[in-house]
Amino acid sequence: MSRGRHMEPSRCLSDVAFFNGKLYGVAFGDKLVIFEIGYIGSKPKISVTECIINSRDDLWDLPQSLSREKGYMLREYLVESCGRLLKVTWFIHNDCPSSRSLSFEHYRTVAFDAFEADLSTNPGHWRRVYKLGGQALFVGRHCSKLFAAEEYNGIQEDCIYFMCDYPWPDSAVILFVTLVCTT
Repeated sequence: MSRGRHMEPSRCLSDVAFFNGKLYGVAFGDKLVIFEIGYIGSKPKISVTECIINSRDDLWDLPQSLSREKGYMLREYLVESCGRLLKVTWFIHNDCPSSRSLSFEHYRTVAFDAFEADLSTNPGHWRRVYKLGGQALFVGRHCSKLFAAEEYNGIQEDCIYFMCDYPWPDSAVILFVTLVCTT
């Protein structure tokens, strides 16, 4: 592999996904890493970890609905979509007037953003995605998946559904919420 530099397995991975028979991970700083899996006898072992995207060129712009004057907490997910590898960013904001409040009751989901990994270049880079190609995306801490919306009643295409799997009060009330991806 000659795309990027070799690196130690990161302890700061946000998510991992299998894509085209390989294991990928998204790490802090919008890095995309690929893991080479070898075997010692019959036991799998990660033999090489390589950073293949280490670029934030397209990622500095916040979604249009968000203010640059505020701070956001992020969660990132990797998901395969019709032959593409997507990184989905979930923006959470503390809407308490006192920014020093440590209470999680004021934290709310305010936006999502999606990027496709363009692996055709060396090094690769992230490209913003505005539509999900008629699919509906479900994201959560333990699994993220896209489905063809037309195959299921009540699911809207080009929407992101998320499970409130963070430890804040609204997680007990809201199981799924729909956000339409806008252009």
